[in-house]
Amino acid sequence: MLRTFIEDECVSKGMCADVSIHDTDGHNPHAHILLTVRPLDPKGKWQAKTQKEYLCRRNDEEKGFTAEEFKAAQNEGWEKLYQYYADDKKVYMTPSKAEAQGYKRVSKYPKSTRYGRQNPVYAEWNSDEQIVKWRKAWETITNRTLEQKNIQERVDCRSFAARGITEQPTIHEGVYARVMAQKGISADRIELNKQIKQDNALLKLLKEQVKKLTAAVENTVEKLARALESIRSKLIVTQYQLLYSSKELSHAKIGKQVISNALDRYRSICGRIEQKETELDHLTAEKAAIAPIHILQRNRLTNSITTLTEDIEELRSEKAALLSRRNGWKKGN
Repeated sequence: MLRTFIEDECVSKGMCADVSIHDTDGHNPHAHILLTVRPLDPKGKWQAKTQKEYLCRRNDEEKGFTAEEFKAAQNEGWEKLYQYYADDKKVYMTPSKAEAQGYKRVSKYPKSTRYGRQNPVYAEWNSDEQIVKWRKAWETITNRTLEQKNIQERVDCRSFAARGITEQPTIHEGVYARVMAQKGISADRIELNKQIKQDNALLKLLKEQVKKLTAAVENTVEKLARALESIRSKLIVTQYQLLYSSKELSHAKIGKQVISNALDRYRSICGRIEQKETELDHLTAEKAAIAPIHILQRNRLTNSITTLTEDIEELRSEKAALLSRRNGWKKGN
C-alpha cells in the first residue's frame, strides 16, 4: 500500500521519498514519509524553489517578469528598472528615461521583487490543498486493499464535522506523553483523551436512548415535534424577557440614583430658601426701623435685600424645575 501510494502520489511527480514504518506497541501501525520539496527536471537536475523576478515598466504600468519571460516582454516595450543618481537622490527608472535626462546609473543590478517568483510545483507540494489530495489518495488505496482482502471495514479521510459525526476526535498524544504516563506521571494530553473517550461513550449511550425513544413514539413524532417547537418558542421568549428585565433593572438602578441625587438637591434648596427668607425678613424689619435720614445704612440694607430677593427667586426656579422633573418621573418619563 505504501509503495503504491508513494509511487503514484510522490515519485511519479519528481519527488524522492524516504520511508520508515513504525509499530512499536503492536496497536498503532503508521509510516513516516520524508519527501523532497524541490522537484527534479527530466534531466535529473534540481529545480529552484523560486526564480528571480524583475520589476519592469512600460509607460505608467509596472509588472514582474522572470528572466525567460523578459525576453518576450522586451519586444513589447517593457524595460527593467535600474537605480540612477537624480540630483541628490537615488531613484529607480527605465534606461530610456534616464538617458534622456542624462542620469548616471548607480549599479548594474536591476530592481527585483523581494522574494522572487515561487516555483508553482514547489508551491503546490507545500499547500493545504495537497494535504487534502494525499488524504483522499490514501483513503482510496486503503479501501481498495480492504475490499481485495474481503474485509468489510472502510476508512474515510473526511473530518468528523464533514461526516456529520457529533463525537469529539481525540488529540495526538505523542511518545513523550506516553512515556510520562508509563512512569506514573500525569500527562495533560492523555488525561484529555480519557475525558474525550468518556464523553463519547456517554454521547453514544444517549444516542441509543434517543433512538429507542424515537422508535417508541414513531406514530406521535409530529405531535412531539410541535410540542418541542412550542417549548423552544417559549424558551426564546423567556430568554428575551429575562434580557429585557435585566436591562430594565439596570436602568431602574440608574434612575433611582438620579432621583436620589435630585431629592437631596431639592431638600438642600428648600433649606436655603427658608434660611434666606428668614434673613430677608430680618433685613426688611431692620430697614423699616431705621429713620429715613440714615441714607447710607438704608441703601446698604436695600442692596442686601435686593440680592437676597434675587437669590431666593433663583432657588425657587431651580426648585420648580426639580418638581417638574419629579412629575415627569411619576408618569414614567
